Amino acid sequence: MKTQWILVADSASARIFEPENQGTHLKLVQELQHPQSRDQGQKDGKGSENHGGRDEASVNFARELGTLLTLAHSQNHFADLVIVADPRFLGMLRPELSSAVEGSVSRSIGKHAVQMGLPELIDLVAKKD
Repeated sequence: MKTQWILVADSASARIFEPENQGTHLKLVQELQHPQSRDQGQKDGKGSENHGGRDEASVNFARELGTLLTLAHSQNHFADLVIVADPRFLGMLRPELSSAVEGSVSRSIGKHAVQMGLPELIDLVAKKD
């Protein structure tokens, strides 16, 4: 049976899970925080949003995740990947995935799910479109 990882991410945090017991339980493999993405979105001195800095920090986090996934895939930690990510961040993450990792993606779900509890996440991943 192929090892599956589930990446749940937005521009400031990510959790990687491995399903257990036929997908009824999720084991946390790794958790990453990228506070720069959150901090860069703060208002500048003029009271307007600083979206440019947040986008740059978000792309950097997407790149960091892409590198991590490439390394993990090359070390056979997973063969199948499900990505659940904020739709905007999913668009930033896709170009950062190596062709090997991209080939292992069995499903992408564009949804804000980082704050979801495990039961809701299990249900979301189990749903067929």
